[in-house]
Parts: sequence; structure tokens; C-alpha cells
Amino acid sequence: MIKDFLKRVQRAGWILVTAHKGHCVAKCPNASCGMVAKFVPGKPIPQASPMTDHIVIVSFEDLLAALKHRRHELALTIPEVEHAAGFSSDHLAKAESSKAVRTPGLQLCIQWAQALGYEIVLKPAPLPPVTLRHISDSRHLVPHRRTAQRRRAANQG
Repeated sequence: MIKDFLKRVQRAGWILVTAHKGHCVAKCPNASCGMVAKFVPGKPIPQASPMTDHIVIVSFEDLLAALKHRRHELALTIPEVEHAAGFSSDHLAKAESSKAVRTPGLQLCIQWAQALGYEIVLKPAPLPPVTLRHISDSRHLVPHRRTAQRRRAANQG
């Protein structure tokens, strides 16, 4: 029953902060909003404002900090998140450790984020100067590159 209630809160667009037996607390999906609401099963759940804010990740350390913060916000243990994400024991403990030797792969990070109610989204952003330079310097090669792409696609199909 509580699971269905929490699903309804999320379907209404709210971001779950904490859940108890008789109620849950959720926040507005917009980071700049700051609104937090308490919801009780059986009471109406208003629709949240559409999400317009996001967390910008520019390094693995940013991603790690965001995922650790979210796990703490939800008051989940590492083993609970590992189970939700389908990982073996100590997979996340090693990743969250400040002494981590290896950086988790992309698939693990995607599953980890999903288990905490995040999705990884790519959105257009300004290209860095070095990429702009490569684009500018290689325009004369575009017809040849397009022909080669079409040839490879035809050979694969």
C-alpha cells in the first residue's frame, strides 16, 4: 500500500525526500523552488511544477557527491541501494570510498543513478573551442566523410 502511495506522489511530479509509515515528504522538482510538502495516504496529491532545473556534472567527483547526497537524503544504506540497482555486495561501498582506486563504468553509474530516482540526460551545450576549431578546419572533408559513412552503413546492412 505505501509503495502505491509513493508511486502516486512521484507520478504527480514530486521528488521523494523521505517516507514513513503514515506519510511522506517530497520536494518540488525545481532546485531553485525549495518547496517541501508532507503527503498523507488518502489525501489529494497536487501536481508539482514541471522540472526545469538539473544538476550539472562535470567530473566523476560531482556525480559521486550527487549520488551520495541523494542516498543520504533518502536515508538508504549502501546495501539497500546495491540491491535496488542489482549490484553485488560492496560494489558501491568501493565506489563511494574516498580511497577508491577505480572509477565505476558508465553502466554502473547509470544503474546507480536510476536506483536513486535520477536519470542521466544529455542536453546540448556550447562546444568547447578545440571542437569548434576541428569543425572549422575539417569542413572541406565533410563530403568525403559523409560518403564513407554511407558506405559503411550499406556494408553493415
